[in-house]
Amino acid sequence: MYFIKFLRISKSSLIKKNKKTNFVKGGFMLWKNIFYGPVISRRLGFSLGVNLLPNKKKICNFNCVYCECGLNEKFKQYEPLPTLIEFENAIKDSLEYFKNIHQIINHITFSGNGEPTLHPDFDKIIDLTSK
Repeated sequence: MYFIKFLRISKSSLIKKNKKTNFVKGGFMLWKNIFYGPVISRRLGFSLGVNLLPNKKKICNFNCVYCECGLNEKFKQYEPLPTLIEFENAIKDSLEYFKNIHQIINHITFSGNGEPTLHPDFDKIIDLTSK
């Protein structure tokens, strides 16, 4: 059994969930969707994760050895980023979904497959999120 922040989850349900929400590349986890979670944290409560980067590779200006997404790749190949319209639709859908199932979201955390502030529309995304 895996114990995750006071929840008891069986190994089979954890693997099943991972197939839907993320994938493993080179032993590290990358997120498939713009939104993931909610992630349960003792400090933040229920936090909805936001991935503003490509879903098949990490993009970051750092190369931290402890990063859950692994080290940066040496080659640079263009991968499309989520557009502002895709983000707006995804946040509306996600928040509506959690409202319908009566799930409280305490925080929205920008994280994902690398450094979210590298997204060219990051300032506009923050404005949309704060509305």
